[in-house]
Amino acid sequence: MSKLERKPFFETGKLQPFKLQKIILDRIGNNKSAIGPSVGTDFGLTDSGLIMTTDPLSCHRPLGMEFAAKFGFSIILTDFLASGNTPEFMSVSLQLPATMTDEELEKYWESFTREAKKWEIDLVTGHTGRYPSASFPLIGSCTMVGRAVKEPMNYNKVSEGDSILIMGFPGIQASVILSFYGKGRDMELMGNLKEMKENLIITQPMKSLIDNFAPHIRVMHDVTEGGLNSSLFEIARASSREIRVEKNKIPSHKIINQYLSSLELDPFSVTSEGCIVLITEKDVSEDIMNFIIKLGYPCSIAGHVGGKGGNHAFIDNKVLGEPGSDPYWGAILK
Repeated sequence: MSKLERKPFFETGKLQPFKLQKIILDRIGNNKSAIGPSVGTDFGLTDSGLIMTTDPLSCHRPLGMEFAAKFGFSIILTDFLASGNTPEFMSVSLQLPATMTDEELEKYWESFTREAKKWEIDLVTGHTGRYPSASFPLIGSCTMVGRAVKEPMNYNKVSEGDSILIMGFPGIQASVILSFYGKGRDMELMGNLKEMKENLIITQPMKSLIDNFAPHIRVMHDVTEGGLNSSLFEIARASSREIRVEKNKIPSHKIINQYLSSLELDPFSVTSEGCIVLITEKDVSEDIMNFIIKLGYPCSIAGHVGGKGGNHAFIDNKVLGEPGSDPYWGAILK
């Protein structure tokens, strides 16, 4: 291969926080933003009270088009729900792989729009096309917009002594998705994981939490790329406080852990949609935990918020470093 043909390979997935800050965020002005883009923030808020969030749109073919669309929609919606509000409008850019058939597109879009109607979210604008550089599982992007009817949750409200709740199992998304891709040799483990796919969608329990406890929840942050370690790191940076969690209090699932271990993946370091971190007032933390458990989801009070200016996250007093590239992407591509 000639020098001209050699191409550098950089880490896949979300840009590392220090690179995101240096290359992207430091060059953005936020004069009209009450909450602007920052590491760990799932949504933005304008001075006029509009909430916005944008994410890649996924389509994991092995899940089947109907569920792939339902799951792709939920990933974007969870970021908006993290504000404590619900969206009203959306814009969708479909940048489709050349190998995606019209039949697949129709099934995907029918399911995606069914979810939008269920949540009363109107499509305002978008773009659709097939491109040679596009490839599964990412087929475009989606932006959701809505008014801040309720005061948005944000990191400025986080206080020393607040409780840290973890809902769902770390590693659940990576393990379930990889099992559908046939990664691994233990067919029984993979079969059990496939049955857990509905647990990846947590939009309805998030809405129930908002309806019942919004004034007492400081932050809701979904555990995506980089896993729980990355999410705790982001929360610490965004709130400028110490975040302390005890490992033995984090919900754990034997099948998820066994499967990821067989793939040499750490449940705390891989994408985990279906798992969220909540920062809540200490006095209502048990009520919120019990409410989540009654909804049918695992939940625990795993730690507490420390003093201002800490900027570090700890699991069992071990400080969490800057998250790197999520190994989940490499596992999918193997």
